[in-house]
Amino acid sequence: MICSGVSYTQYMEPVISQIITPGGLNQKTTNELKKRYQIVNKGRLKRIENSLQMQQRQFLDLLPFLFHINHYLLPGWVDDDVPLGVHRYQPDKTVLAAVSNIARSYNYSGMNPLRRDILSLFLMGSTGTIAQSSASDLDVWCCYRPDLPAEAVYLLQQKATAISKWAESLSLEVHIFLMDAHKFKGGVSSAMSEEDSGSSQHFLLLDEFYRTGVLLAGAIPMWWLVHPQEEGNYSHEVKAIAKTGLLNYDESLDFGGMADLPPGEFVGAGLWQLYKGIESPYKSVLKLLAMEIYADGYPDGLLLSVDYKQAIFDFKIDLDELDPYVMLYRRIEKYLKNKGQIRRLELIRKCFYFKVNLPLTRRGRAKGGNWRRELLEQLVKEWGWQHSDLEHLDNRTGWSVDQVVKERRELIAELTHCYRYLTQFARRLRTDLKMRQDELLMLGRKLSAAFDRKAGKIEMVNPHAITDLRYEKITIHQLASRQGDDMLWGVFRNLLQVDPLNYPTPLKHANGLLEVLIWCYFNGMLDAHSNVPVFQADNGLSDYELKEIVTSMRHEFPKPLPSIPQDNFHSGAVPTKLALYVNVGADPLPYLSARGLQKISSRNDALDFSALRENLILTLDLVVVNSWNEVLVNRFDSGSDTMVQCLQFYLNQLAKLKGKSHPELAVYCFCASRPAAIANRVKELFEDISQCYFGEHSQSKTRYVLAIESSFYVFQLHNKLLSAVTLADEEALIKHLSIEQAEYSPIVLDRYALTDKPELRLILLNASSNHIRVFFRKLKETANVYIVDELGSFFSFKTPFHTQQTLISSLQRFLRLVEYCQNTDFPQGEPTSPSINRSLQFFEFMVGGPKEKPYLKPHKLDSTLSVANFHNAIAIVTRNDKGKLSFNIQIDDQEFDSLTEGDKLYTKVAEYLLGLRKGREKYPCYITELHFGDDIRNRLPYGRLQTLHYFQYKHLIEKSINNAMKAL
Repeated sequence: MICSGVSYTQYMEPVISQIITPGGLNQKTTNELKKRYQIVNKGRLKRIENSLQMQQRQFLDLLPFLFHINHYLLPGWVDDDVPLGVHRYQPDKTVLAAVSNIARSYNYSGMNPLRRDILSLFLMGSTGTIAQSSASDLDVWCCYRPDLPAEAVYLLQQKATAISKWAESLSLEVHIFLMDAHKFKGGVSSAMSEEDSGSSQHFLLLDEFYRTGVLLAGAIPMWWLVHPQEEGNYSHEVKAIAKTGLLNYDESLDFGGMADLPPGEFVGAGLWQLYKGIESPYKSVLKLLAMEIYADGYPDGLLLSVDYKQAIFDFKIDLDELDPYVMLYRRIEKYLKNKGQIRRLELIRKCFYFKVNLPLTRRGRAKGGNWRRELLEQLVKEWGWQHSDLEHLDNRTGWSVDQVVKERRELIAELTHCYRYLTQFARRLRTDLKMRQDELLMLGRKLSAAFDRKAGKIEMVNPHAITDLRYEKITIHQLASRQGDDMLWGVFRNLLQVDPLNYPTPLKHANGLLEVLIWCYFNGMLDAHSNVPVFQADNGLSDYELKEIVTSMRHEFPKPLPSIPQDNFHSGAVPTKLALYVNVGADPLPYLSARGLQKISSRNDALDFSALRENLILTLDLVVVNSWNEVLVNRFDSGSDTMVQCLQFYLNQLAKLKGKSHPELAVYCFCASRPAAIANRVKELFEDISQCYFGEHSQSKTRYVLAIESSFYVFQLHNKLLSAVTLADEEALIKHLSIEQAEYSPIVLDRYALTDKPELRLILLNASSNHIRVFFRKLKETANVYIVDELGSFFSFKTPFHTQQTLISSLQRFLRLVEYCQNTDFPQGEPTSPSINRSLQFFEFMVGGPKEKPYLKPHKLDSTLSVANFHNAIAIVTRNDKGKLSFNIQIDDQEFDSLTEGDKLYTKVAEYLLGLRKGREKYPCYITELHFGDDIRNRLPYGRLQTLHYFQYKHLIEKSINNAMKAL
């Protein structure tokens, strides 16, 4: 039996000197090299077989036979035309006996030796190395003839898949890769996936194959016979070997040499290892260091595969020293010692130890003998590790949370260091990264999701639950920040008393309690606890609230988070799960409750509560799980703007979904006062506003009006982002709603907005697109008039009231003339728009009876537009170069101009009008027609006049004339 530490010279009789030097091969040296490779190959095969159970070992014996023979009674059969025949393979008695066990009625009678579609079968990777374990999968390269047609290759792939499926029944995970050496030499590779390095590696994959590959059956690689010092002349050497007849090139396997490794592969492979490091950091750190070493030695550094071949040529064939992982460690150790980076070396040793996964403090005979244990013990002794060091590492599942955090951050720091080193190397050489842009982008996104630290992002310090933190005793304290007057929440390990001025660095800290609770939850520290000691400065958090928060987390975010499809990284992260927590640890009504003030008003809106008009929503914590499986906590606690900022953030998150279905928002509130009412109000608000902007009938330019306390907030999309304008009172709101719009902008009121202003609320709720609606309410001698124009701009004014017919007729006539002007008045050179023919609708606001709600009464309009009762009052408005307005007013045939009349303009117009009326009646004057100079239109935000502008100037002129008339 071959075992560790034995000199392999006893297994052969060298026919030449132990070291083979360059200078050409002959039959003796060729046979000698084949024997040396055969000894190492058989030794590693023996180690592989001894680590397997009997059924699994039989699978390994049968694998070449299953590709050699194609028969419906054998595992893997899919079609009669599947390629078959393994080069130079002949099953022995052991294999045939195994065949009889699985297919008793099958009788092997040999096959046509002329058909050999399979050149070689190799195992590669960690199999047969110190890193192999009982859970290791088997990676098989099935190398086929390069002239096989595509249909035959397809059938061969089907057979390989069927064999892998059969291996599952033997508790083996087997991946069979079909390889065409000629295509591989040409650089053909596939897209990156969980199991594939994609276009980022080619030579490095070949490097791994040459130093880890174990030949199961078939032809040997040509590379074995080319002297290491002749790698630069690889093609010439291969031709020379073929010319001498020592090896039939057409029956050999030639993946190419290792001399032309492009530097871009160091970076590409390094990025790939970072990608793999998300799932297997200890293994990836080792391989990342190998990439760093290759880059550091470029262009003269030797690859590990060349070192391996040099050892064979030098007759240094001890299996332990040729172990691929030991060789990798030795190279890293030498590199880091030369650079004096001992701290990094200690981390690498831990990575190596964890990768081998053989706890040395736990006794027991490993499957296949103790060679792995003996070899690891020898290495550990070299490192100077003590028994206490090994106990600490072997007890990793019992590490404390601070040890887990420290280890995780050391790993991330090392991964980041290697990444920066390699990318700087690439920039220095200006080398191609050997990765497709889509691969590079996807990889960058996945690395960002796994390693980037962002505000509010929950760091997964124990991502694969290797360490059991369920019973970790932690405490949470609210403390004064060392920066200003702010408070922070900190997680400590079993620390009941904390000096508020001199406290240790917390394991995790944040501005809000919820973020530290979410961190504890996702890192497993709440799994075995129904409660955690929380020490709050103002004692606003009850045990009940804390328990309910933790329960809600378990309901909303079951662990582990579901695995995400690879395709998710082809696009930006979008929210997939949302939960909103209101008033965590904060009671909004302690003083109101004590005074009973919440009961003396009918105001029940949580945003405008009681006679004091209090906003009961003090803090909001929005938890977002996105499509990259990032968990982020966004805290909002800025006073009156808390709700507004949270709504903006929430809706801008939904905008990322671009039409996809929105995740449902869960809302939780467990505070001491009115928690259910507060949660329901917040839930309704978020549903209403999201429906407003992303519902079936939503419009992008909608203005959503929200009332909080005595203020108003108007939301609207600008450049695809939702912004909000703060307005102090109702007057400011009306002024804001009168602003010009780029396109039709509906006004949507929150369900509680303006409920104490039924007149204004009812009118705003009844605005409509493609209509101009006029609303009025008769008072004693005046009327309130409200207009919503064709773009949704709102304008209101109070006007003297004479008769209903006079008011309606004058407004109707004016609106039709405005429509005419808008159809004909366009800037020079601008194409005219289609003819405007809007619907005009008039409504009167009616108060109703004592038990009736206010309502709007429609009024039928006169279609004749009679002008018999009107004097034409036409106004022309212009603006000079200095920005000063000028007015020209014509009453019938009489003209009045501010340029000649100055301040007396309106008095002169009023005197003239009174002279036209019987008894000099002072009923109101109405402007019937209005025109603007280009200088007015050109200064408008969107370069065109909307009905709003006509009414703004109409009201200004009418008010000035009517005031002058009253004064006479």
